[in-house]
Amino acid sequence: MKTKEKLGQIKIIDKLIELKYTELGQLKDTEKVLTALPYNKGCLNVLDREQEKIMFQIERLLKEKYEMSRIIDSVSDVEKRLILDMRFLQGYTIRDIAKSLDYSMRHADRLINAAIDVVIIERNDE
Repeated sequence: MKTKEKLGQIKIIDKLIELKYTELGQLKDTEKVLTALPYNKGCLNVLDREQEKIMFQIERLLKEKYEMSRIIDSVSDVEKRLILDMRFLQGYTIRDIAKSLDYSMRHADRLINAAIDVVIIERNDE
């Protein structure tokens, strides 16, 4: 997987985390309803296991995002690190970055590509 594609996954990870928290909230709402019903112990045990599973998935996704953040933080050039953070962690578009830093879009795009070139992602899967 190319560096740009790997860093681009941060947005997907954020969306997955958001969805998992929504799912967790729905399970908690279901738990409130079931708590009021008699003979609910079996159902509540299933809900508990599902909640634990979702929390484990959220933890795994957060670790993955943290690793990507550490990769960006390891870039020694401050400007490149800032641009990578804005683009991949904060979700800025190239236009947003250019406007925020008072650069042309072409210059911002070149800086993003130059910053990506200095990022080192271990390629265990290649």
